[in-house]
Amino acid sequence: MMKFTVTAFVFLICTAALLSTTEGIPRMSRRCQCIQTYSNPPIDTARILSLKVIPAGSHCKNEEIIATRKKEPLCLNPRVDWVISLKKEMCKGNIKSQMTRRPSGGERQRLFTQQQELAVVDLVRADNAIRLHQLRQKILADRQVFNNINHVSIITIRRILGKHNITMKQLYRVPFERNSVRVKGL
Repeated sequence: MMKFTVTAFVFLICTAALLSTTEGIPRMSRRCQCIQTYSNPPIDTARILSLKVIPAGSHCKNEEIIATRKKEPLCLNPRVDWVISLKKEMCKGNIKSQMTRRPSGGERQRLFTQQQELAVVDLVRADNAIRLHQLRQKILADRQVFNNINHVSIITIRRILGKHNITMKQLYRVPFERNSVRVKGL
């Protein structure tokens, strides 16, 4: 009975894992977002805040163009002449597009200033045997240099050190007796 319970539990976990993955397709609705499209009369470009173009794919066989106005989004017919010219204006940059990439660096602000990053590097240079946890404690304790830092992760510290090409010495603390004869002679 115990074997059956364990097998059933493993089967449920595997099934949940398989159902939660998407086979390389970004998570979005797998159907058309535009049920009805707007064709006439043409909309003034000054009233359009942004234009979102969703190419045809596995989620929908039709190309979808969604114009965002003050009130609501509106699906436009991609085969109408004025919508085609609207797309061309978007490509020229006259209309804000939602297909543009995020700026590099993401949306987050920098946690450390350049001077603070150099202070972290100096802490490691002063004591290369320091561990990342100890380094984090020193950063949080030093209110003079790191006054705006209330929390910092080990990964962030590691990225700063990597950015400045600082590698920390790997210290293995084992009892002296367990070392080889060659190491004991050093």
